[in-house]
Amino acid sequence: MLAKRILATLGGGHFATNFVDEYAQQFHRPEASAHPARRDELEAILEREMLLAISARVARTLEEKTPRRRSTGRGKHAGGTDPARFLRDLVAALARESKWTAGDTMEFRGDLEIYIRLAAMENARSSPRSARAASGRAFVDRCAILLDPSMIENATRAAGKLLPRLESLVDKLLDEVSTRLQ
Repeated sequence: MLAKRILATLGGGHFATNFVDEYAQQFHRPEASAHPARRDELEAILEREMLLAISARVARTLEEKTPRRRSTGRGKHAGGTDPARFLRDLVAALARESKWTAGDTMEFRGDLEIYIRLAAMENARSSPRSARAASGRAFVDRCAILLDPSMIENATRAAGKLLPRLESLVDKLLDEVSTRLQ
């Protein structure tokens, strides 16, 4: 259910299309959207990066909200949601809904692990706010390089403004889903 809501919110690339259009207009970079084939590829890759950022936010939120409980011995958490299992199920549902190949799914999981590991490493060193920034940096840097490497500062600024919008969407979707489950 959450996977369908996430994909519907992203609108099959609509969110990525708007992001590229806003960037091209704000920074006077018409070449960012001038070539249809390159633009289609860019939007597809940006949407994937958005899904990674969203999934990392889901993982982080679940970890923060799930109390540390002892395991029952069969890999289940006593009386609560297992964040790792929830995330595996979410990725599987995203893969099904998006009709990804097994290779696409494995690659997505690997990239998601990078996002999550960066946040965990930063979290171990300092505050949860820094953990958010670490996984956010991965998203912002990757999007900026894809969007406009010759104007990396502008692209970084644009991606940095997009991340809080995505995180706000995730928070709203998680609230909606948890309300329906109660």
